[in-house]
Amino acid sequence: TKRFSLASPPLQSGFQLRPEPTNGEKPTALRELSQETICPLCLDFFKQPMSLSCGHNFCRDCLAQLGAEVSCPQCRAKVEPSSACPNRALANMVCLVKRLQGKLWTLLEKNASVRQIVDIYVTLNGSTAHPQLWCQGSSVTWANRYQDCPDVPGRFDQEFCVLGSEGFTTGWHWWEVSVQGPYNFPVRGRACWAIGVAKESIRRKGRFCLHPQEGIWAVGKSNYETVAFGEVKKEYLGFQAPLQRLWVRLDCEAKEVQFLDAEMQDSLYTFQMGPFLGEGRETLRPFFYLGRMGVTLQCEKYPSKLRANTTPNHHNVA
Repeated sequence: TKRFSLASPPLQSGFQLRPEPTNGEKPTALRELSQETICPLCLDFFKQPMSLSCGHNFCRDCLAQLGAEVSCPQCRAKVEPSSACPNRALANMVCLVKRLQGKLWTLLEKNASVRQIVDIYVTLNGSTAHPQLWCQGSSVTWANRYQDCPDVPGRFDQEFCVLGSEGFTTGWHWWEVSVQGPYNFPVRGRACWAIGVAKESIRRKGRFCLHPQEGIWAVGKSNYETVAFGEVKKEYLGFQAPLQRLWVRLDCEAKEVQFLDAEMQDSLYTFQMGPFLGEGRETLRPFFYLGRMGVTLQCEKYPSKLRANTTPNHHNVA
């Protein structure tokens, strides 16, 4: 009976060439290597791997449960579990894969940390701003007079809106917006404002409503109330105190945008954008709306102490 030997050809050690995936998924070297270090019986990493005379490998404890004389669970060849030999090469490979996976997760965590820092400081695209709005870098407020601006195709001419300069199609993006009244006091009364995200293709000319059908997902203040501008109607969020600082969390992969109260560090509302985005990856931009004088929206840098907290509780989902 032929036993496994380190000098045997690779295919006799149980390592078999796998066909290329047909579902469009690109294989990775680490993924394929990891598949070869999994015991087919317990579906976990090999522990004290043993090689049978047929060349297939199993954990030592898994073989002990097969009995005195059985057939190989993979090829059904008659084998004697007592004749199995330790596969030290495979054991070393398991240790290597575990180390590589640990290093990979460390790199992914570092990459996620960097990704959360990038693209979090929003500036405004003045060429999209309604002529009644005055934009300066990362802030927008009402101008004292109607400004003489060129009527370019990308400028809002009826709704008092402006878009951010940054466009997003992939990844996670955070930014902070402060809502200020005169002399930096909280905004009270009938002041009307909204912040959120919008599709690049939203209408710039004529009147429209702030809701997902138009490609806008926003929360704000309307008629004394804090609201989410929902799919059918405004949804009142029930906040008595005026919001002063908000965080916007855009997850392009999950196709959702979440709004959080930065003062209370709590979730306000979450929109699921998938039904209105389709299968493509349309560019999404920060969106700002001012309905009355006396309000300034200021984009701030996201506080570093909360960058790691990317999954707050969802209170409302649309």
